[in-house]
Amino acid sequence: MKKNEILFRIGFLVLTCLCYTCIQAQPSTEIRVNLGGYPMSQPKKALVLSKVELQNPTLLLKNTDSEIIERIKGHLNASAWHPFSYYYVFDFSNFKTEGKYSFTLQGSDIASEYFFVGPYPNWQEDVIDFIRTQRCGFNPLVREFCHQKDALSFFGDRPDS
Repeated sequence: MKKNEILFRIGFLVLTCLCYTCIQAQPSTEIRVNLGGYPMSQPKKALVLSKVELQNPTLLLKNTDSEIIERIKGHLNASAWHPFSYYYVFDFSNFKTEGKYSFTLQGSDIASEYFFVGPYPNWQEDVIDFIRTQRCGFNPLVREFCHQKDALSFFGDRPDS
């Protein structure tokens, strides 16, 4: 065999192994929460998305000291959420204590990100700044020009940029 053909086969084998590892590394179960938080007086729901059916899934609501505050039972939703075959809803609207919390799926080490119960954080200016930097032209965050030649002119029927 030629040297190039051997190198190609080795490279293809390594790439195949890496792709297989990445596919296998995807989690089979995830907890989804509103990272922006939940107002105390509004409905609050968390989701568990799973590739396998869960028997009587329960989420443990924990504070920042990992103390269990509440146990919340979930119910299976009729529809799936691709690529997950099972979609569970956990309603904790009755919980109204302000603070920082996370969920853990009972009987596993699967945990959510931390979230707040209470007033929404003051993100308005952050969102506006983000939108301003995403306009056509130079993006200072990534130091690149973006959205070139894909906009309409505000000054009549003229080509963009």
